Amino acid sequence: MDLETNKRYKGSRLTRKSPASYADGVYMMAGADRPGARALSKLFMKGPDGLPSLANRTALLAFFGQIVTGEIVMASESGCPIEHHRIPVDKCDHMYDAECQGAKYMPFLRAAYDRNTGQSPNSPREQINQMTSWIDGSFVYSTSEAWNGSLASEGGMPLKNKKRVPLFNNPVPHYMRMLSPERLFLLGDPRTNQNPAMVTFGVLLMRWHNVVAARVHRQHPDWSDEQLFQRARRIVIASLQNIILYEYVPAFLGVPIPHYEGYKAEVAPGVTHEFAVAAFRFGHTLVPPAILLRDRNCRYGRAPGGHDAIRLCQTWWDGNVSRTR
Repeated sequence: MDLETNKRYKGSRLTRKSPASYADGVYMMAGADRPGARALSKLFMKGPDGLPSLANRTALLAFFGQIVTGEIVMASESGCPIEHHRIPVDKCDHMYDAECQGAKYMPFLRAAYDRNTGQSPNSPREQINQMTSWIDGSFVYSTSEAWNGSLASEGGMPLKNKKRVPLFNNPVPHYMRMLSPERLFLLGDPRTNQNPAMVTFGVLLMRWHNVVAARVHRQHPDWSDEQLFQRARRIVIASLQNIILYEYVPAFLGVPIPHYEGYKAEVAPGVTHEFAVAAFRFGHTLVPPAILLRDRNCRYGRAPGGHDAIRLCQTWWDGNVSRTR
């Protein structure tokens, strides 16, 4: 294995376990002779909502899984120029065509890809990963040196625990207009503000960094700002790795994790297409329509506005509702 393959830096290609299956063998979308995505989702997603977890898992299992994927893969961002396609919607679809117009569709933007590919059957289009393939705390610290530098305070020790402008400011769906980005938090991943659970995890990890940094400062008062920041960062990353491997993965899979046998340089660390677009999409089936709130004594409480729970459809990209708790 060459060194470049083993690095898996930001912008690396997704890896393949099976050959590409483009319609023309190069880049054209396949599936014209197969059922549409919307037709399949209606078949797969049938059944009642609100089913309890047989293993007594909470809603946070699904959202922490979003952090796990955010740590190692982001390959759904559209390329430039944008390649726009349509997902067919059946006439009289209960959600998208209740008026039975028969002319509705769902927009689909193709993902960014390596421009050196997609030119011949010997080099079919290869999508790229906008994150590193490592659990390296990029959810908190970003993969960008400039972005990472903007997180640290002038003292270098704590992360800024205030509202700041992130690089993503999607319009809130139920307002249908852009709101001031000052309502959002700045953290390493632009998706942090997507929903209340993500904001909660982001703030939790940000505060954990500040706690660790304060402890390190007490132990090493003569250290520079950069030394304090990097040591705290290293400990937070280790904490996140430990939680993911020894708590989240066993809870998600329902099986214990074998003992760590050491780093294996011969194992490619890349993220596969199969994992990014299929296997880990299983987590989407776990996402609840709403999140119940509990206090520190596990008593159920009321959500902002007097509701029984925080509804995701009303807090998408408006996740700072969690700040009121």
